[in-house]
Amino acid sequence: MMLRFRTAIALLLLLLLFGLGTTTAEASQQHVLLVGGINGDPDQLREKSQSISRLHQYFTDVAKVPASNLTVLTEPDSLVHHLGGTSTRDALFQSLKTIASHVEPGDDVIF
Repeated sequence: MMLRFRTAIALLLLLLLFGLGTTTAEASQQHVLLVGGINGDPDQLREKSQSISRLHQYFTDVAKVPASNLTVLTEPDSLVHHLGGTSTRDALFQSLKTIASHVEPGDDVIF
């Protein structure tokens, strides 16, 4: 129950921060990196997978973040592993480097 509350609070904070992004005369872009960690038990696996799925859906359907700007890293046993790659140290660093190479002034980065 506490994990769901924490997940809901984290989602709310992300949505609030995303909605308060900067606006400029030029079209800014959003770059999103969603990372799911190790799943200790089946309930954790399901809850983390649901959270990643909801965030992915929000950023693609509502926020209209282009697929090229949305990276998902999860454990191989995640129910949403098909959305991206495996959450290893190397994959995380490579994803951050890729985002850093594409970010322009005024862009939003959500991690």
